[in-house]
Amino acid sequence: MSFVKMLLCLLLLVPSQERFELVGVIKGSYSRIHADNMGYLYVITKEQNLCKLSSAGDTLYTFEDKGFLVSHVDPSNPMKLLVYDNSQNTVKFLDKTLSPINSPILLDDLNIPATNVVSSSRDNLFWVFDDNVQELKKYNRNLKEVANSGSLTSITGKNIQPISLQESNAKVYVLDSLQGVFQFDHLGTYLFNFKKIKAKKIIAMGSKIVFLKDKELYLYDTVLLEEQKVELKDSVSVLDFAISKNNIFIMTEQNVQVFRTVIN
Repeated sequence: MSFVKMLLCLLLLVPSQERFELVGVIKGSYSRIHADNMGYLYVITKEQNLCKLSSAGDTLYTFEDKGFLVSHVDPSNPMKLLVYDNSQNTVKFLDKTLSPINSPILLDDLNIPATNVVSSSRDNLFWVFDDNVQELKKYNRNLKEVANSGSLTSITGKNIQPISLQESNAKVYVLDSLQGVFQFDHLGTYLFNFKKIKAKKIIAMGSKIVFLKDKELYLYDTVLLEEQKVELKDSVSVLDFAISKNNIFIMTEQNVQVFRTVIN
């Protein structure tokens, strides 16, 4: 069963031989959670440290640096994780053991003094949204700009206030909690604005976008332009979520609940 099909069976509760059940609870109160495609969970603690956990909740590695407060992690490449400290406007890359593999990248040195969102790209480069000039920019390992959306104020007539940025399947998604999701191609060319997605977080998967709104999960079809609420078996107040391999992680105030596919 494909990864996307498996997730859709969970999210849409489509009858199949596969079903999902709650298989574990990871105790602890965290600020954010993310997951990679190998099944590992990454939690940002209240102290803004980063921990890598197994799906069973065992702590495998920890990144703790008094001079670097983790506000965001992008584990889309689990061998080269991007972490961002918005208080210092600084990016670092970590290896699979959460050890730094480069000197800090100061975005101020790239003439980007204001941003809230940074993301890895599939070619080991990274994206950043420059709030001041309203441009989506891509940089290579030598910190040279290799792609640029152009002024999005001029293109869309809007002033975008991004809260998340993600690359998925050669598309880039910028989330504005009030104006929806702005979609770009892999070169940064603006494509579309999904205005109905007023969300706190999104995860794009092919033509589907899973998003968090009002502590509930929804699924949006970018082809049909239709939205559907995700009915979880047990009603919970969802503060954050992450999707990885055979697992979906649901963060509540007290813990992280782990759901897994089971073949009957």
